[in-house]
Amino acid sequence: MSISSLQPENINNFSEYFVSDVRTWLSTVITDQQTCLDGLTEFENISLSIQEEINTSMQNATIFTSNSLAIISNGFAIIRGFQIPVNRKLVEAEEVNLRPNLTVAKDGSGDYRTINEAVQAMPKRSKERFFIYVKKGEYKEQVVVHSDCWNLMIYGDGMKKTVVSGSLNYADGVATYDSGTFIAEGRGFIAKDMGFKNTAGPAKLQAVALRSSSDESIFYRCHIDAYQDTLYAHTNRQFYRECDNSIRNLTAKTFLGRPWNNYSTTVVMETYIQGIVDPMGWTPWEPDSEAPDTIFYAEYMNTGPGSVLNQRVMWPGYRPNITEEEAEKFYVEPFIQEANG
Repeated sequence: MSISSLQPENINNFSEYFVSDVRTWLSTVITDQQTCLDGLTEFENISLSIQEEINTSMQNATIFTSNSLAIISNGFAIIRGFQIPVNRKLVEAEEVNLRPNLTVAKDGSGDYRTINEAVQAMPKRSKERFFIYVKKGEYKEQVVVHSDCWNLMIYGDGMKKTVVSGSLNYADGVATYDSGTFIAEGRGFIAKDMGFKNTAGPAKLQAVALRSSSDESIFYRCHIDAYQDTLYAHTNRQFYRECDNSIRNLTAKTFLGRPWNNYSTTVVMETYIQGIVDPMGWTPWEPDSEAPDTIFYAEYMNTGPGSVLNQRVMWPGYRPNITEEEAEKFYVEPFIQEANG
């Protein structure tokens, strides 16, 4: 996708949005490569020799992608000086006119009884928004919105009323990447008034409630509930508003996040942060390591006992309190554009 966008016919659209798209796609490639390698190490039946062979074969591709990402990122400041207006319809999750194409209800009063059936029935690579309404109830299924399901919006009757529940987990032989109760991969995905839960207990180790790899995805008024790796924000641009991320063990400390790779970007803004968050705020991917200098991790106008900044990490890529102008770039209007632009 990144290479095709650089064809001559697309150069005239070399705007800030265009650069942001390419940068996101290249970053996603790097993350996917690392996800593949990390998945190999999760299971003992894959020998070290095979892991090393695959790792070696991917090195050139990883270096090429990293260099390309560095070039496009370093040139971003120059490009911003020559912005070309882009006419894109923006998605405001709370203002969408909700008229369901399909309805899901456990009691049989809708088109389908399961969410997966409804997702599978939607048109592939849709350029128009497709709506699925899920009536209140607990739906015990793993839901996967595959990469060819574009512009899907799923909405329920409330974050505690319409709940998708599962229990897949690492201890039972499922890779962390695949353990999500709800997995969103298709571009332009929106969830509203939904709950996502993984009921595997703490002894089951990694057990994801929600994984999103969906570019330009929005999660609005959603409840995300599990014990470990509750929210797996895997790749691409994701926006969360008025969401509740539950942590079952309140006796433990947690962090706002940890940077996985170069150019990782996370902003926590206008959020109430509980005291369960460690005063450092953020933690490196590996203990006793430093976060890459290329990350952009920031906070803005947060409240609550966990929002105190005086003991935060001192990484070069961390911004403890960005300006209003910087924060505005991460509101839903400038940050998320309609996938079919």
